[in-house]
Amino acid sequence: MKKTFLSLLVLCIAFALNGCGNKNASTNANGNVNAKAKPSPTPFEGDAQAVFNKGVELQRNDEEEAAVRAFEQVIKMDANFTEAYVRLGMSYTALGEDEKADEAYKKAITAYKKFVDENPKDAKGYYYLGWSYNKSGKPEEAERVLVKANTLQEDYVDALYELGVVRIKLAKYAEAVSVLKKVLELDPNDSRAGDALEEAEAGKKRVTEIQKDRDRDKNKNANANSNTNINTNNSGNNSNNSKPSSTNSKPASTPK
Repeated sequence: MKKTFLSLLVLCIAFALNGCGNKNASTNANGNVNAKAKPSPTPFEGDAQAVFNKGVELQRNDEEEAAVRAFEQVIKMDANFTEAYVRLGMSYTALGEDEKADEAYKKAITAYKKFVDENPKDAKGYYYLGWSYNKSGKPEEAERVLVKANTLQEDYVDALYELGVVRIKLAKYAEAVSVLKKVLELDPNDSRAGDALEEAEAGKKRVTEIQKDRDRDKNKNANANSNTNINTNNSGNNSNNSKPSSTNSKPASTPK
């Protein structure tokens, strides 16, 4: 009786353990045990605009991984939703995934180039195109289109700020100072512009000091060359004014 009871107890324990194992694993046709796949995240509800707005909200709350999912969903829903590419790049940058961010910015450039061709008076389109060029390491192209954005829309603070940042990269410090001062006139509380202005003014000061040193060296070289020429001329004049040695020796006396 004891043996029968023990046998039944062992079988029950084995069955229970097997049941627990099946909660976290499954057996395939070959008898191999596979871990259960994690369920895919639930898609965001709503149309492309609603999902995009959700992604922006997630970014503001620093929920970048969820924001990436939202913007990728927007792009799948509407491949022409241009700002979603920019926002996707921003989230990837925040996550430190630079390669994916670069890819997103390249797609943003392609999308916005098409957009501004079709909407040549849309300042925001030029702003995002310039922003994407800047993030892709193309400051010259960024400057060109950001100037266009500011031409189309006067006092466009975001575009002015980005233009100032780009001009710092291009070492156009004096022009950057002018633009960033304009930003702070329009929005005195813009801390980004304040920090960028300090950097631009420091760069401008460095350039001025370097130019002063170059002018000083140039003047020194010019003075040195002038003194060399004067010394050479004086040496030549002294040579021309010297008298020949006397050759008036008396002839030998004739014998008497």
